[in-house]
Amino acid sequence: MYLKKMANIKVIASFGCSFTQYPNRFVNWPKHLHDKTNIETLYYGQGAASNGVISKRVIFSVTELLKKYKSDEILVGIMWSG
Repeated sequence: MYLKKMANIKVIASFGCSFTQYPNRFVNWPKHLHDKTNIETLYYGQGAASNGVISKRVIFSVTELLKKYKSDEILVGIMWSG
């Protein structure tokens, strides 16, 4: 069932703080997701990003992605800062 739902996904957009940031010396969750699905993955993580910065980046970036992809072709993953 999970893989059927992923069949329409053409891009994964990952957002968050340094735990999402890539490339760096650590392999973080977006890289593992990419390795499991082999779907193009975009890394919008930023070290020391607050939840305010993360939310603004999500809104702007997803708005831009919707110019190229349909909404059901985008998978958005967010790791909020603690």
